[in-house]
Amino acid sequence: MQPVTSWTDLIGKNIAIWGYGVEGKATRQKLAELGVEPFIVDDGLAVADEDIRSFAEAKKDLLDVDFVIKSPGISRYSEQYLELAASVPVLGASGLWLASVDASKVICITGTKGKSTTSALCAEVLAALGYNVFFGGNIGAPAFAPEAHGDWDYWVIETSSFQVTDLSTGPKVVGLTSLHPDHLPWHRDVENYYADKLSLAQLPEVEIVVANSEDKTLVDQLAVLGLTPTWSSSNDINALAGFNPSLTGTHNRANMGLAVKCVEALLSEDHLLHDSRVIQAIEQFAGLPHRFQTVASGN
Repeated sequence: MQPVTSWTDLIGKNIAIWGYGVEGKATRQKLAELGVEPFIVDDGLAVADEDIRSFAEAKKDLLDVDFVIKSPGISRYSEQYLELAASVPVLGASGLWLASVDASKVICITGTKGKSTTSALCAEVLAALGYNVFFGGNIGAPAFAPEAHGDWDYWVIETSSFQVTDLSTGPKVVGLTSLHPDHLPWHRDVENYYADKLSLAQLPEVEIVVANSEDKTLVDQLAVLGLTPTWSSSNDINALAGFNPSLTGTHNRANMGLAVKCVEALLSEDHLLHDSRVIQAIEQFAGLPHRFQTVASGN
């Protein structure tokens, strides 16, 4: 694991950004705020932009920088990464951000399926309780992007398996939705994928892990690691008398239960499902675009 490095540790350093997508552009803007001008490496953009070099063109200079900040899409199992990381610290912007904020105010949600919806539900519940909440990460804006600047009470961050491997320190609360084989070209095999996903729950600073008890693979893999989380399930929601949510599906009731348990853990409060503001927030949540939407109905 990399030593914990924050944004301010990069001031006055020679930095390269490897991969110039959404996070790469936000990283460059963040570095500009710190007075740092990096050089950019991106194989896909090098031909079209004379200021961006390919990995092969920049390799010698990459070996001379103080830090490389890579895109989450670049696999930590790739030959290029392994060769570079043997000589230079290769960081991720999500890890830099999390090391720079108060981790006690952060929820990170990960899982193969359900992480976007669960993250959004966490943000809805916190907002209903009167808090100023940033919701982003793998969905929406990166937490370190200019549009994320604000006086936030709490942060809810959807975290992909790629981003999890960029973290050296964790948030107060980790929410785990589900676990199924996915992204195997990046992780190389399912064992790496499971290990990378669940490494979020084992990071320093993590105080509480909340996990969906209805996902058998998740339950089994946590047992292998010897982790005993706070369990959640759709039963937490099914017990509510007269509850009539806009969001349908048993799996979404499990997402609702997980979200409420994560917020309870963050706020160190119990029984939020007895709070009418919380019930109303999850009852009225209509879901995110392109996720289990009704597109038509008929006789």
